[in-house]
Amino acid sequence: TCSRCKIQIIDGEVSPPTPNEEQALSPQEMEAGYRLACETYPASDCKLHVPPESLTTPQRTQVEGLEVTIPPDPPVHAYHVQLPSPSWSDLRADAQRVLEALQHQHQLSCLTIDIDLLRDLSPLLRSWGWQAQASVRGDEVVALGPWPSRQLGLAVDLGTTKIAGYLMDLDRGQMLAAQGIMNPQVSYGEDILSRIARVMEAPTEAAQLQALTMEALNRLVAELCAGVDAEPGEIVEAVVVGNTAMHHLLLRLPVRQLALSPFLPAVSEAL
Repeated sequence: TCSRCKIQIIDGEVSPPTPNEEQALSPQEMEAGYRLACETYPASDCKLHVPPESLTTPQRTQVEGLEVTIPPDPPVHAYHVQLPSPSWSDLRADAQRVLEALQHQHQLSCLTIDIDLLRDLSPLLRSWGWQAQASVRGDEVVALGPWPSRQLGLAVDLGTTKIAGYLMDLDRGQMLAAQGIMNPQVSYGEDILSRIARVMEAPTEAAQLQALTMEALNRLVAELCAGVDAEPGEIVEAVVVGNTAMHHLLLRLPVRQLALSPFLPAVSEAL
């Protein structure tokens, strides 16, 4: 057997395990109630769980389309900075060195550095010999890399049943890779109303729906980057679009009001 129809029996009586199941499933899985749907017959009303991997199949998502050439104007721009190394006569903090270098060398008045970047800033600057590429969005430094580095962007279409991802070269405005996968939330229902109803009945399920989507997005990013010999850390900007319900479930926003007249979202602006 291919073992791709694995299910978990939550409640109810089913047929005894077959030799094929005993060979395909581990003792721990059998103990936890896992069975193969193609080998199992119900003997009563049953409640079961279908894991996301049992619903995922190779997708035939259309990710190709008409490419229109436009001058690239990304929200994140890259700047080369050469920093003086610290000394007893120059005791400025590492973050201050970066911000002042951007101001003096590129006339940028950056005010902040992303907190996640600050956690790695000091060892990175020293490993690169005080020369780096700073990625700036507005007045914030959002990424730092060795000079020169690629600046990649990620665009995601978060659909109800499928997720499409596009990896872009922000400096050249060129699409490097595109791929589609199944949205694992289909294990909670193929339609949006089923998922909203599930969250309304059990509000704690909202966290699981979000976790499923985040896991799928991370897997999609890894596969897109692997296809063009890139690292996820090279992505400095990402945009995710979806319908109102998918948007709310991804961000753990309340969804109850989406199912009740007059069906209003919690927020309608980009976040």
